[in-house]
Amino acid sequence: MRASISTIDHARQRYETTGDWGVSTLLDDVNIHVKVSAFGDWRHELLVGVHELIEAALCFNDGITDEVVTAFDKSYEAARDAIEREQFDGPVMLYQRTYDCRCRITDTSEPGDDKHAPYFEQHQFATVVEKAIARRLGVDWDEYELANLRLYEKERESA
Repeated sequence: MRASISTIDHARQRYETTGDWGVSTLLDDVNIHVKVSAFGDWRHELLVGVHELIEAALCFNDGITDEVVTAFDKSYEAARDAIEREQFDGPVMLYQRTYDCRCRITDTSEPGDDKHAPYFEQHQFATVVEKAIARRLGVDWDEYELANLRLYEKERESA
């Protein structure tokens, strides 16, 4: 078994995410590879990396492939983008909009938090561990989430 976590520039992610994972196997050898967007704070990068590593391992164990997770994530993000591009006659609150399953989608919601995500349970467990490590490292969760959102904002500004 091998696992790796690499930090990359946010713009190099496959899609709108700060953490991405894949699992490959060769015979009985399992390889989990995680790519984390660079935050400029190693603790934030570690938190995303550990979350993704745990989520990947649990998904692999439960027969949920990277392709299934990525397809759901991309679809969710495409829905968010479509909502943001819609033209309305006044201010729009994204929390009033819904994803295909009719769950609310906001400008800060995560695909894995949608109860219909094929990896919902794995994502939730990984988040519990991520929060525990954040507390131990002295990372303020709200500041960490803001740093995460800033990466998306920077990406949108440069597009």
